[in-house]
Amino acid sequence: MKFVSIQIGINCGIFVYELLCYVGLVHLSEWYLLGSETELSRALTLAKEAHAIAVSALPINDLRIIQYVHRLSDCHCKIGNVDQAIELLKQNIAICRSHPSAQKKLCLFLEKLGRVYLKERMLEEACQVVEECLTQRQSLLPPHHPTVTDTMWLLGDTYMIAGKTVQASMFLKQCLELLKDLSACHVRGLCNLATVFFSQHQYNMAIEMLEKILGITEAEPLLPTVYFNLGNCYMKLIQLDQAKDAYMQALGIFWSLHLDDGMIERTLWHLGLAYQMKGCIITANNTLTMLRQLGRIAYGEKDYATAVEMFRKELEAQQTRSSESLDSAIALHDSGLCYFRLKQLHQAEAAFTESLRVLRSLKPQPYVMITTVEAVLGLVIFLKHSWLCCT
Repeated sequence: MKFVSIQIGINCGIFVYELLCYVGLVHLSEWYLLGSETELSRALTLAKEAHAIAVSALPINDLRIIQYVHRLSDCHCKIGNVDQAIELLKQNIAICRSHPSAQKKLCLFLEKLGRVYLKERMLEEACQVVEECLTQRQSLLPPHHPTVTDTMWLLGDTYMIAGKTVQASMFLKQCLELLKDLSACHVRGLCNLATVFFSQHQYNMAIEMLEKILGITEAEPLLPTVYFNLGNCYMKLIQLDQAKDAYMQALGIFWSLHLDDGMIERTLWHLGLAYQMKGCIITANNTLTMLRQLGRIAYGEKDYATAVEMFRKELEAQQTRSSESLDSAIALHDSGLCYFRLKQLHQAEAAFTESLRVLRSLKPQPYVMITTVEAVLGLVIFLKHSWLCCT
């Protein structure tokens, strides 16, 4: 009779902890969906209670414990209690090691622990744990299995972050040979491989990696850096037109997303170097004069769309630094010429009109330039009205 009572007590305990864990999971799910700190705190409390009941009701190495320890570690991770999360994951790893039938679950917890170590920059520990995870999965699964290749990719990323570039590039190259389809989760590894290839002067291989990234990601904050690095590779290969196009792509996205001005300036100077290597004369000593010179070079090459973008950015920079000046009038005049060449007469008229207004406000007035702009403006207005009459 006593044995029966104990068994009933254990069964009731198991039912209670399963119920608590279920309720805890509901709260955890609501936190994931709603971002509620209250729900996460409630989930953590329930997970702790369920864990305590499970530990008291079950043998210490019972496999039924691990799913609840897992949820408790998830709660600790989300709330920032990393040390507790690590200890709980280690408990689950120890339990799985004692059960030959739980090797797949062992791999799952090794991977999770490796990712926690990686996030916390505990790099040696991360390398060791992910290495073991890969070894285990390779013994359980075929070499082309997606889980194996994903783990190889994770190990390559981990090695790269730990500064072990030789091992990193070896695993990432092997992984590329095995992978049939690339996705956004492979972007960091491809970036790392491109960096390794560039440092080894294998510029064509670096270009291949960067082009793979462009084919699988639409994450705009990343794209301008990829294009910038692509331009650098083409520069090393003296493929100057491709380098120029890549730098222009980078600039366009940097400008559209209003990203780091320091990176914009760096890209402009690299673009200037590409033009210089093509035989153009670049004498700029600051960003404003670089924008103007790049615009005029593009204009001379009949690349009016690029030229007008450079003059527009020069004008924006002029307006943020000072009031109306001769430089801003010149930028407006140059923009007007580009619009004229692009047959965008309304924009050309607006640019020349504004240039003329600025010139007339200056003291002393630059009469020669005023006369020039007046003449071009008159031509634009005449052509615009002639075109309207014809249509």
